[in-house]
Amino acid sequence: MVGHRRPDADEVAIREAVNMIEEAKMPLLLIGAGANRKRTSKALTKFIEDTGIPFFNTQMGKGVVDERHPQYLGTAALSDNDFLHCAINRADLIINVGHDVIEKPPFFMEEGKTKVIHVNFFSAQIDEVYFPQLNVIGDIASSISNIGSEITDLSQWDLSYFKRIKKEIESHLNKYSKDNKLEVVVLNKAWDSFKPVTLSPAAYTVALPDKQRVASKVQRETSLLLEKSLDRLVKPYRALVSMDKDNIQARLQVAIIYAKYGLYDAANNEFDSILEYDADNSSVYNNRGNIYFNQGDYERAIEDYGYAEKLSANDAGIKMNISMANYQLGNLQLASSKYEEASMIDEKVKADFSGYIKLLSK
Repeated sequence: MVGHRRPDADEVAIREAVNMIEEAKMPLLLIGAGANRKRTSKALTKFIEDTGIPFFNTQMGKGVVDERHPQYLGTAALSDNDFLHCAINRADLIINVGHDVIEKPPFFMEEGKTKVIHVNFFSAQIDEVYFPQLNVIGDIASSISNIGSEITDLSQWDLSYFKRIKKEIESHLNKYSKDNKLEVVVLNKAWDSFKPVTLSPAAYTVALPDKQRVASKVQRETSLLLEKSLDRLVKPYRALVSMDKDNIQARLQVAIIYAKYGLYDAANNEFDSILEYDADNSSVYNNRGNIYFNQGDYERAIEDYGYAEKLSANDAGIKMNISMANYQLGNLQLASSKYEEASMIDEKVKADFSGYIKLLSK
């Protein structure tokens, strides 16, 4: 058998990790899929018991450390604003052990906020929402053991908030632990336990609410749900903006995502905020014109397209937008004129809009 040696992490990285942990005030330990090894499980359990650090896991990191452990806070699932995420948001340092990019991100990093130590077999894949301050690369079990053996001063730690979170979680779970509403029933005896029920006809009628009033409420709630569901699409761009408030392209992407899914008010709010930073941004006026076009308000669309054209006079796309909005209003002469201007700027216009010129010539 060929001999082999587990690669240990660099001693400088181990020492730096120790310093960051000792200087932290509210650290948390995250256990991911890559930590699901017997040696790593033992090393992590010892680390938790020696330091008293609270820990949580991803769905693929469940079972690495016994979840009955008093320091266990929970599993980061497809949720937010729960007890666990309150703890995550308060932490000033997260020791991220074995997290894999195939898992749902248990948290999003933001510039100047919670620091992260990445402990894994491989380096972190850096992006807008995950950029750890330190990589500790090597055998995970050895890295955790080496870090734990060098920690000597935890006097800076204040884990009282996490203890309160743990108490709230236990209280919430215990509230339903003695609930006996659900009983196990043997299938072939189900009819003995649950007799068929026949309901007598209702003796009253229910007055249905006004359709128009309900429709507006449904529309409002639908918009709120859609905006919430789009949070994950816009969050990376929000992170870029938090790092650089002058990142106009990231701001534009947020607005365009909202507009694409029909959240026009949210999109216009984003466009307004961009104009506060960059009052002469032709893309804002052009995209806002697209919103009015989609809403059938062609006059307001032309007004915004006109501003965009003044700022970017040689943009064929803007001129085509003006042309098509005028066509919708029946201004065929102006529509044809703007089409000709666009085709002179970009020769591809005639090929891309070959069907459109036939409409103009009718």
